[in-house]
Amino acid sequence: MLRLADHLYGTVVGETPILFDVAKGRYLLLRGPAAENFRTLWDNESTSGGVAPLIEAGLVHDASTVKFEPGPQSAEVSYEDGSQPLPSRRLTIGAIHAQIVVRRALRRQKLPGVLKTLRARSGAPSRVIRSATHVTEADVSSAFVRSRLLLPSLDQCVARSIAIVSILGRYGHDATLIVGVRLPFAAHCWVQCENRVVSDPLDRARAFQPIFAL
Repeated sequence: MLRLADHLYGTVVGETPILFDVAKGRYLLLRGPAAENFRTLWDNESTSGGVAPLIEAGLVHDASTVKFEPGPQSAEVSYEDGSQPLPSRRLTIGAIHAQIVVRRALRRQKLPGVLKTLRARSGAPSRVIRSATHVTEADVSSAFVRSRLLLPSLDQCVARSIAIVSILGRYGHDATLIVGVRLPFAAHCWVQCENRVVSDPLDRARAFQPIFAL
């Protein structure tokens, strides 16, 4: 993945460069000279000498912000594809509540602020729940699958993924929130713990190329 600025990320799908402005929640498919300049930078896998054309095109304002970042691990397995444990009522209610909280937060704040706040809370030692029964990644995945029966999540992949990361963090699991793109253009957000998909079937996650990960 290529970071162009604090909230601007890019990747190449096929021959088409795609940018994701996290702050605005917008995507841009590059065409013409701007696309050629971006592909040159991408193919070289180095920012040395390749940033000037992007600055001239108005895509980058500060060369120091441009850098390649390692992407998430490739998805290899999904909890949704196997036999899932029956989630506890408490965990399912927690999954529903977390999604409602995130949806409300996204209506009040921009995405970067929500990501920063919720991720910080989920990772704070004081927020980790100590339970007599260990809550696994599979338990969390199952709880969110079950929550769909009471709280439809169609077109809510961002809010749902942030909520999953939050719940996983409360039980001591380190998770990665990933945004991916594909052509014909579509975007999707999902959650992985290393190479294990928590939020979606495996084929759904593999259908998208990561452009942003946190």
